[in-house]
Amino acid sequence: MNATIPASLPCEKIDESQCSLSALIDHIARKHHAYLRTELVALGQLAVRCEAESAHGPQNARDLRQILAALTEELVHHMHKEECVLFPWIRQLEQNCSNRMACGGTVAAPIHVMREEHEFANQALSRLRWLTADFTPARDSSDTYRCLVQGLAALDVDLRQHIHEENDVLFPRALALESAALAQV
Repeated sequence: MNATIPASLPCEKIDESQCSLSALIDHIARKHHAYLRTELVALGQLAVRCEAESAHGPQNARDLRQILAALTEELVHHMHKEECVLFPWIRQLEQNCSNRMACGGTVAAPIHVMREEHEFANQALSRLRWLTADFTPARDSSDTYRCLVQGLAALDVDLRQHIHEENDVLFPRALALESAALAQV
């Protein structure tokens, strides 16, 4: 770890060059995981209401609810794996690479799984975007549907940023740290 990067640096505005891996993990859990845990429940409830109103509402309400339910289930499991397996592993790598590698295995395997799950999430987001005409409700849409579409648009922005921070910042830095440590062994 770069000695000039304090482990406790708050990381609400990401500057990957100044943020330790542990601070980045804290940011992801506090900002993105917490957001998903509350927002996915609220969006799921709105989707159920839209489907119940579908006789008077959008034709795609059932599809929206099903895609959102599958995405929610996937993300709940995904976050659990990150918080219980991958994030502690990366923290341990950052704190003491030699101890982590003495346990065997490489962080590349769980990162590969997380990236595949991110692809599932990206596909679900793309499908939601398509079903809602780029998150634009029709003029005659119900207030419930408008709220759902607005919430899905916000989910899209947050989840894509979340995936970027993991795939393009956290994971490459963790892999580089492990690679550098393996080169020293």
